[in-house]
Amino acid sequence: MRHLYILTIFLTLTCLSACTNSDSDDDNNNSSAQPDNNSCDVLGLSNKIVGGTSCANPERSAIVRIVIETNSNNIGYCTGTMITSNKVITAAHCFDDVTSASIQIGDNSNSLRTIYASTVYIHPDYSNGNDSGDLTDIAIMELDSNAGLPVLPILLGKDLEDGDIVSVFGYGQDDSGDISSTLKSGEMKLSDVSSNSVQALYEGPGSNVCFGDSGGPMLATHNGQIALYATTSFGTRNDCKPGDLTTFVKLQSEDALEFINRNAAGALFQ
Repeated sequence: MRHLYILTIFLTLTCLSACTNSDSDDDNNNSSAQPDNNSCDVLGLSNKIVGGTSCANPERSAIVRIVIETNSNNIGYCTGTMITSNKVITAAHCFDDVTSASIQIGDNSNSLRTIYASTVYIHPDYSNGNDSGDLTDIAIMELDSNAGLPVLPILLGKDLEDGDIVSVFGYGQDDSGDISSTLKSGEMKLSDVSSNSVQALYEGPGSNVCFGDSGGPMLATHNGQIALYATTSFGTRNDCKPGDLTTFVKLQSEDALEFINRNAAGALFQ
């Protein structure tokens, strides 16, 4: 099992392979369609590079880069999503060995703004390294101050099915392994949907998540609006290449909803 979080003394984080325009319909369902390698426009962000790999103006999106400082003075990175003005939902395994956590807003071409977390709430049933715990691999960061960013609602109005195409987002390395703080996006096709998790098998078309995309969002549309469906947890291949099966925590599950309602009052649902 490969958790999608990476940590070294240096900067380490991997991200999605590319960014392009997404034309997914409201049902996210087209069994003959193939996933694209870009979903920037679902958040109202343009492509930063023509044909490109990155979303412009990440400081205007609800998706943030998370910086983790550990007990051994190392630095790690994850991805999270604003669900209230000062609450970020992400993966619990990002905080297995943490002394402080913060979010960074912006990218390398703009001044980065940092906001520290005052509290991190870990799902009480999460257990690192335990498969059953991974299905509750979610955490909520409470920030010291309001981030002044958009927030995303959690999708409740419909469930998704095998074969649906969804948008995924994250921060980190590009295909060549270079590290940046640029937001990247892509599309994946769902291969299995259960009551508390979602899986997507990467077969080549579209994009794949990898190390450092931990906690990042899986988004779908409902009634013409984008909403948060699941968060990235772990994959099966260390190289993130075709054949990699990624598991996401489904936020519609009873355990997840109870945790969100208890620790993120004011979160929106759609």
